[in-house]
Amino acid sequence: MPVYLFFSGSIPPQIPNSDSPIHTLPDAEFVETLRRFNGTPEALLQNDELLQFFLPLLRADIALHETYRYIPGEPFDCPVSVFGGLEDDDVSRENLEAWRAHARGKFTLRMLSGDHFFLRSARVPLLEAVSHDLRQALAQIPGG
Repeated sequence: MPVYLFFSGSIPPQIPNSDSPIHTLPDAEFVETLRRFNGTPEALLQNDELLQFFLPLLRADIALHETYRYIPGEPFDCPVSVFGGLEDDDVSRENLEAWRAHARGKFTLRMLSGDHFFLRSARVPLLEAVSHDLRQALAQIPGG
């Protein structure tokens, strides 16, 4: 079974995160920070019942990101595609290009229209690119 890795809007693990941690902020500050990130639907942030359900999940997700410690290893022995937003103020093209160090084989970097959450504004081009990459990988399988 072939493996194909996709990374999106994230600095690679060998580059330390220079942002101040937010996962331990008091709820009100945490919610305001989420609002500034522009990635959490405003309807969720304004619904106290839903927010109380999702806050622990959001904190856990961010805590994983903020507390992960990189351990160097061998590059991935599979194709790697990386996506970023052209207007992303948080993750630069240079940061995304640094994922190349983790790819032994084919490496593809694509910059799409949008900010850090370009997944919303560039959904169709993103899905087309992923589909293209997967079709190429499957075509490499004998009998595929």
